[in-house]
Amino acid sequence: MFANHDDALRQHSTTKRGLALAGFIVSLLLVVVPVSAQNSFNSGSTGADGAFAPATTQSIAVPDSGVFNFTTVNIPANVTITFTRNASNKPVTILASGDVVIAGAINIDGKIGNSNGNGGLGGPAGFNGGAGGYGFDQSFAGVAGDGPGAGGGGPKTPFLTPSIAPSE
Repeated sequence: MFANHDDALRQHSTTKRGLALAGFIVSLLLVVVPVSAQNSFNSGSTGADGAFAPATTQSIAVPDSGVFNFTTVNIPANVTITFTRNASNKPVTILASGDVVIAGAINIDGKIGNSNGNGGLGGPAGFNGGAGGYGFDQSFAGVAGDGPGAGGGGPKTPFLTPSIAPSE
């Protein structure tokens, strides 16, 4: 009687282990499958602009819509793509339906001000800098830059010649 009872216990124990292992494998699959599904992303690109793979550094004007619809983007090392603002100053948006690899650089900097005291132009969707004042003419104070948080312009102050202290 014990021999049959021991055999039954061994068989029951083996069955429990098999079911536990099967349950573990199924739960592992349930965890892995949703994770891989989360890796796909749809940017909404139509792909109308084709693949973007510049070989050299270049400047590109932002289109009127502000949106590029690429299939893939590949900017290699040592290549810088500078986006320049358009007439309506839209922000640049880059969409791709495939892989995006940026080993080089994307530049959306604005332009520096000029020697006439004019402020620099902002980059795509950026705000312009304020005009500088003229130290030699008290009637021309600096002007604040555009946009939220723009700093105030400088006050109307005469140009001061630094005094030179006599040497001892």
